[in-house]
Amino acid sequence: MSEKMIKKITNINFGIFSNYNWDNNLGKNNEFEKINIIYGRNYSGKTTLSRIVRALETKQISDKYKNPNFEIIFDDGTKINQVDYVSSDVLIRVFNEDFIRENLSFPYDNDGNIKAFALLGEENLQLQSKIDELKLELGDKDTDTKTGLYKELEDKNLKYSEADKNYRSKFNELESNLTQGAKEIGAEIRNYNKTNLRNDIKSLLKDNYKPISDDEKEKFNKLLKEEKKELLYKVSTNNSEFQDLINSTKAVVEQKVGNTEKIEMLVKNAQLNRWVKEGKALHQGKKICAFCGNVISESRWAELDKHFDEEYEKLETNLNKQLDLVEDKRESIKKVLTIDKNKFYSFFINELDELNKQSEVLIEKIDNWFDSLKNQLNSKKDSMLGIISFVSPEDFSADIISFASLLNKVIDSNNEYTNNLSDKISEAKEKLQSQKIYEYCQKINYQKQVSETEALDQERNSKGSDLENLKSTIKEKEGKIDELTSKMSNEKEGASKVNEYLSVFFDSNHLSLSIEENELQQEKQTTFSILRNNEKAYNLSEGECRIIAFCYFFAKLDELKGKNPIIWIDDPVCSLDGNHIFSVYSMLYSKLKEEIIDSNNKIEVKNKYKQLFISTHNLNFLKYLKRYKGVNNENKGYFLIQRKNNNSTIETMPKYMKEYATEFNYLFKQIYECSRISVNDDNYTIFYNFANNARKFLEIYSYYKFPDMFGKNNSYNADEARLKEFWGIDFFDYKFTERLNNEYSHLAGSLERGELPIDLPEIKNVAERICKKIEETDKKQYDALVNSVTN
Repeated sequence: MSEKMIKKITNINFGIFSNYNWDNNLGKNNEFEKINIIYGRNYSGKTTLSRIVRALETKQISDKYKNPNFEIIFDDGTKINQVDYVSSDVLIRVFNEDFIRENLSFPYDNDGNIKAFALLGEENLQLQSKIDELKLELGDKDTDTKTGLYKELEDKNLKYSEADKNYRSKFNELESNLTQGAKEIGAEIRNYNKTNLRNDIKSLLKDNYKPISDDEKEKFNKLLKEEKKELLYKVSTNNSEFQDLINSTKAVVEQKVGNTEKIEMLVKNAQLNRWVKEGKALHQGKKICAFCGNVISESRWAELDKHFDEEYEKLETNLNKQLDLVEDKRESIKKVLTIDKNKFYSFFINELDELNKQSEVLIEKIDNWFDSLKNQLNSKKDSMLGIISFVSPEDFSADIISFASLLNKVIDSNNEYTNNLSDKISEAKEKLQSQKIYEYCQKINYQKQVSETEALDQERNSKGSDLENLKSTIKEKEGKIDELTSKMSNEKEGASKVNEYLSVFFDSNHLSLSIEENELQQEKQTTFSILRNNEKAYNLSEGECRIIAFCYFFAKLDELKGKNPIIWIDDPVCSLDGNHIFSVYSMLYSKLKEEIIDSNNKIEVKNKYKQLFISTHNLNFLKYLKRYKGVNNENKGYFLIQRKNNNSTIETMPKYMKEYATEFNYLFKQIYECSRISVNDDNYTIFYNFANNARKFLEIYSYYKFPDMFGKNNSYNADEARLKEFWGIDFFDYKFTERLNNEYSHLAGSLERGELPIDLPEIKNVAERICKKIEETDKKQYDALVNSVTN
């Protein structure tokens, strides 16, 4: 902190000060001194001036002051104004009404009695004020009817509990449905539970599941019943096979047997030829014809052998073989085209039915085709020696190949099913399982239940969040209270100092502070009770409060050991009687200095301040202050704060006040100036105060002039007797002065006077009469008084 002195306070627009400029009123060369004595009557602006200086200490200006302006000039040339005062590092301590209010708490109960107060010190009171604000916000939590944030917490707890109850009810309903669904859906699945069901439902919803049809469901159910089939061979078809059969049949049908040595009759008659051939076989090795009984000659046998020779036998053999081949091929091809549905899975029945329809058509065509070959072979057989042209039947091999291709596809699929049957069954189970889940979700209206549960959960979470935020706020405020409480300094030592100063300087009042440790809301707290004669004080006077505050101010100054602040003491004797005024002065004289033991163990006396300001409205106290000297007899500055109408100024204290400083001199000056002032002068304050000033002056003057004067026959009191003696035969002046002083000082018997403007010429007339009377009766006294207030 910087230690420097104030030179001037200027450019003041602050409270009662308006457009005040130091240099214009006091001159550029007039400055504050090391010690400064300031006089001003009540309400003249002394406290306002102290508040300007205290702003540098507290870093605050009351918001009651609208657009405040000031400039403080220091001895090092630096300046501080209403804008940058917060950044000031000047060490200042101010005693005024604000210090009393901010540093000492004097709460009153309903009976006007002083209660015990808990804290001393501006910082502690500020901390306690913040603590009280926080506690007020928190409210009371220990009663049935809670208040503040604790009440809000109780309400939010109830709302959260209700929201939680609603959510849990809906949640439990959904969980119960899932449990039941898991039993129904997972009846054939081992260890299937509601967690599995919930996950399956999420998957369905995620994949935008589309339900399967009844036909698909039927297929899947059939598939589950299927047994594994054997693998089927694919149908093999060969186009050349048909052509080869045609070619071989054609070769046999068109085969020729030579006509050499053939029996012409048999050649021409195939039926007869067949009958003869059969008869030859029946008569082989016989000589007698069984039909006619005639002998069969050797020549006839030779003729028949030549007719039915080896070539003929070969053709006949070929015909029979070809007929057998045709029939075999017919059967084999028909077998290929015949479908055994038992070898296929039910999944392919529909396709197989379609193929069977095609198969029936093809088989009919095959029969016709093979019948054509067979008929031509039989025709050849009936006329082996005849010439027959072969006719190729219709070619529908492409239809057979197409059919075989379709059938092979089904066979491939069927074989694939055989190979993948386990996977297919698993897939079918999964499909049916998904369908069951879907149908159950529809049954219990799952999505609606989930939406309602989520909405209730959101509401619960919202109320829970509000509740937790409030708990956090309460915890934060409770923590802040603990933090502020821990920061509060222990003022017991300060209170002990206060008691010491009260005992030494104000013993006649028998005031003291009782220091107590109390349990307050589960916290230990130091409280102070004000005692008078060791009993709790009631109806403490303003003066007594001021004495305690003044002692506390000096106890706080003791904390600044080794530092020299600017000290500003504003009217410390306000509301104090004469005895206390001297006690205050004695305390100032004693405690503004301190003894320091140097390195050589020598006692050195030093001032506790860098600069001192003391203001007062009391002329007796001013008289004492004139005697005050610093350690090194430092220069003193004397200043007067004057209020003219609604504006105050700082001026140099007049010589009569600075050198004589009695109320008698001051009152005479007011009367003297009033006698000489123009009635058009703007300084109305001197006229408004005239009645009181004149009454007090005449009482003092007449008392000292006529101390033995008492009323005659008790018809009027001593003051009246002395005043009559003062005016002598000028009874008119006495009555005129008495009327004006009474009316304007007390409004006695004429309340309407307070509503009327002051009669300025009348007041000036009275002032002139008083001055004239003193000059006539005691010229030397008059001249001395005039000299004391004018030089």
